[in-house]
Amino acid sequence: MSDTPNERIEASLVRLESDTSTLNNIVHGPEGETVPTESGEVPTVHELFRQIGEHVGAVTTAAAASAEQARVSAVSAAESANVAANQVNVATAAAEAAERSAQAAEQSVAAATGQVTAAAESAQQARASASTAAQVANQAQQAAQNASQKADTAGQAAATADQKATAAGQAAAAANQKASSVVANDGAGMVPFDSSISYPAGSVGKALAAATQASSSVDRIVSSLGELKSLTGARAAILNGVVYNLDEEDDSSAESFPYLVVSNDGKRWKWEVPSVITARMFGAVPGISADNTAAIQKAIDYCLSFTPAKSLVISERYRIAATLMVDNPVDASAGEFYLIGVNGGGFYVNTAITLFSSRLPYGSFGALKSPSSEYLHFDKIRFEASDRALNAYVVSDKFLRLTFESCQWRNIKCLQSADYIQSWAFTGKNLMRRHQGIFLNATYGYDVNIQDVNFEISGSGFIFDQFVNVIRMSGLYENSDGPFFRGGANTGTFEKLYFEMNGSPELDITGGATIRISAHFHLDQSQVIPANDHWPIVLGQYVDAVTIDGCTSNGNICNNSAAPAFSVRRGTNTAGHLEFRTNPLVDTTMAAAGTNQATATPITREYCLVLSGGAGNGVRLPSADTKARYSPITVQNRTASTITVYPAPNERILGNGTNAGMPLTSGATARFVWQNGDAWANF
Repeated sequence: MSDTPNERIEASLVRLESDTSTLNNIVHGPEGETVPTESGEVPTVHELFRQIGEHVGAVTTAAAASAEQARVSAVSAAESANVAANQVNVATAAAEAAERSAQAAEQSVAAATGQVTAAAESAQQARASASTAAQVANQAQQAAQNASQKADTAGQAAATADQKATAAGQAAAAANQKASSVVANDGAGMVPFDSSISYPAGSVGKALAAATQASSSVDRIVSSLGELKSLTGARAAILNGVVYNLDEEDDSSAESFPYLVVSNDGKRWKWEVPSVITARMFGAVPGISADNTAAIQKAIDYCLSFTPAKSLVISERYRIAATLMVDNPVDASAGEFYLIGVNGGGFYVNTAITLFSSRLPYGSFGALKSPSSEYLHFDKIRFEASDRALNAYVVSDKFLRLTFESCQWRNIKCLQSADYIQSWAFTGKNLMRRHQGIFLNATYGYDVNIQDVNFEISGSGFIFDQFVNVIRMSGLYENSDGPFFRGGANTGTFEKLYFEMNGSPELDITGGATIRISAHFHLDQSQVIPANDHWPIVLGQYVDAVTIDGCTSNGNICNNSAAPAFSVRRGTNTAGHLEFRTNPLVDTTMAAAGTNQATATPITREYCLVLSGGAGNGVRLPSADTKARYSPITVQNRTASTITVYPAPNERILGNGTNAGMPLTSGATARFVWQNGDAWANF
């Protein structure tokens, strides 16, 4: 019994793999030569290209463009051949398509190029027909090679290749469509080389890949500036996500990375303005080793050169060694400038710097400096310092209308300012962790919005030495020193706050006209802080019109002993042993006396107004070792003289020696907090 057509094709495959030497001669041989095979003399690929070029001369005039078309179409044809022959290799599929019949191959050629008239009756004719059918593609080239080496005649194969002919016709039509725009424009708009295209297994695939790579002269993706500078034979390339085009008419412009790059052979690569700007485009190197200050500063300046400003995407973690400047003038209608973090992108510091400020000079606000740059918006940025002991900050007080949205903070603080801030917002679940000291400290504030933050394992929160005009605050505060707010508030809304295992107080409201405290939960750390010593909320003597409603605590909730009794309205609050401290712990008639530690008037209340006493007279703090350790002591000098505040015997006030007194000038207020077994801290 004679072999079936499929068995003959499989035998052809075996013989093909063993015939690599002959195949290489066919693929790489020069024009004008043929290679002897079992079926007779077979022209080389280059000779076939020359013959095909004569047939399709009316379609294309550029020999190089035709070669490129053939190569690109070859890839599509190779894939179609793989499907047709159950993933064997490109050669077999194309051969089967060619073997359907010489007439079918001729029709495929006509569909692809419209001009080929010769029907393949031999292996050489079948291969040429298939090549032309794939728009001088490698698919057709493989078909011709396989047909010439492995098929007896195209006519014999025609009876057994019915199902495969359809695949060849489809491949030819696809190749013709891909090539139409190239041919119509004399080779212009050539499809770029795609380095991701896979080639079939075996020696044929290897030879095809090598030949394709060697002849490629089209667009590339490069991984470094050096690679772009050394690139030859290409008109366009991509570096760091930016498209660079070769300007062959420019031979004099100076290099200005990233906008213009001069290659090693003196040519000019110019970037296409990207719609999305990233730090890496400007040479930033991800990680914590390289200093990326200059690269990111250039990216910021570029984004701000547009009106409105372009956003800057930070997709990696970048180390910064010096302050970055954002110059977006106040009331100049420049629009909001966004720094957007993706994939955990952000900034890392290992020195005590402020990450962001401005070169624009301060304005004035009475005796205070006023912000000069505005509309800076951090979105999902990660801020991190190498050590929580570093005095590293994220921003200066030069910014007006500043927003932190869903940012992460680790070992780093936000601001230290002796002036004021205005229209700052923390929104969208900011996470602050492991900083030491005060997170945000300013003298005054106006319109501060702190919403839904997570504040954990950290120091103090938002401290205003005088007052903030309007503040809104919510969020979660755990395992931290506190307070999370301290200062006066003309209008303050503190709602939906959760407090757990913190120092006392958690809210220290020194004054204000309209204060609402609602829907809080306070969990005492009662095993460490005695119940009578932990007061989550402390109200100062200058507080007026306070409402406390809907709060829950497992211990005390509010020490309003310094506030006027009529100013506090208590709503429905629940606790295990809820108490609003109303017993007077304010000494409003204290007199400074004595001239040394032993004879000074002892302090027995938490808030002391010193109304009388002369120069050199003093008051004496209780022992730091026995005093309720989470209840601060406030001393206000209402006399006309400078008095002295002494520690208890053999103790000290930090910054002074043991038993040494601290001067307190007329009109000044000092606040003392227990620090350790023998010392008070004054702040």
